[in-house]
Amino acid sequence: MSVRSSVSLVIPRSFRTVSLRARLLITLYCLYLCFTAVHEQPDLFRISGAPSNPSRCDFASDEIPNLSGEQLDRVMKRMYNELSIEDRKFHFRTYHRVFVGKEAVSFLVEQGIVRSRPDGVVLGERLRARGDFHHVTKEHVFHDKELFYRFAMDE
Repeated sequence: MSVRSSVSLVIPRSFRTVSLRARLLITLYCLYLCFTAVHEQPDLFRISGAPSNPSRCDFASDEIPNLSGEQLDRVMKRMYNELSIEDRKFHFRTYHRVFVGKEAVSFLVEQGIVRSRPDGVVLGERLRARGDFHHVTKEHVFHDKELFYRFAMDE
């Protein structure tokens, strides 16, 4: 992630002697300044990899549990065709034709399929529960972690 601008806040040493109420007011004022800066120059604070227009995502959080089989099939096809599926090693063992959960969640967010990483986990778990893929040792549900998963069609 690249940052084009940084914000620094210098708090004077005498700040320690200020009352709790005054510290709270100063903190709130600083938050207000940051909030204002985000709205005046949103490009400076944009997270790289996030969709530029979150309202244009394919599925909202409340829609994920109600997706049809056809919609889930389309997502699976995109994931299978575009994710990095390769042989990977962990603890001196090689797992063939697997993908990483964290990369799958990043893909879902960057492609605008879901709005956020938690939504990506919900959608991924829905696909895993449906049997489209599984954890390589079948010990985990779907997580946004460096865990290996294998598509059912690669078994």
